Amino acid sequence: MTDCRAPTESLVVFAKTPIPGQVKTRLAHAIGDASAARLAEAFLLDILEGARSMRNRSVLVAFSPASGEPWFRAQCGAAKGLSSGAAVAPLHLVPQPQAGFGERVVAAFDEAHRLGAERTVIIGMDSPHLGPRRWESAFAALEDHDVCLGPCEDGGYYLIGLRAPQPALFKDIPWGGPDVADATRALVASLGLSLAELEEDFDVDEVEDLARLAARLEADPAGCPRTREALTRAGIG
Repeated sequence: MTDCRAPTESLVVFAKTPIPGQVKTRLAHAIGDASAARLAEAFLLDILEGARSMRNRSVLVAFSPASGEPWFRAQCGAAKGLSSGAAVAPLHLVPQPQAGFGERVVAAFDEAHRLGAERTVIIGMDSPHLGPRRWESAFAALEDHDVCLGPCEDGGYYLIGLRAPQPALFKDIPWGGPDVADATRALVASLGLSLAELEEDFDVDEVEDLARLAARLEADPAGCPRTREALTRAGIG
């Protein structure tokens, strides 16, 4: 018998429309706006394919700017065919509000909770090499922890998961700096919440990160086909 119950776990992809000059701006300084945008698009499409492959979980794409909705609708519609006929996760699109980063994250958690999620994991579009296996580890950690954090080497984090909305976790955080993860850990402790941490890893922000990404993907020949192609076009890997 098919289980028709709504998923109680949600993966939220925090995404930006891959418009040249508006995405991966640090990379663009080294490789140009067009190449940076192609990489951003490849990262996002590979992440969406991995997200849609996760059964028994819903996927929420929180996108910006709001004017990018037609692009996301077209791409997410195409993603239905990426699994060669296999069942894919339910997908919802929601524009990010015009607000600070912390407020946008809070809004995404609130929306996932409103749609029925009891455990929610948010990821960005800067780590295509961290796919379903890493996300599954986060959901598993949330079975007995309030918060799950995937710390980055630069002091931020590539993933955060919650069992319930916790807006206080995203207030007064020095976003974009080297102390984001530490500030979040301190807030988790001050709120009396339990914390699980995943393996430290890296986001792709600088041109030097592209070689690391290519090396990581070399160890997983089946993963991230669009990212591999974009790296090749950029003369990397």
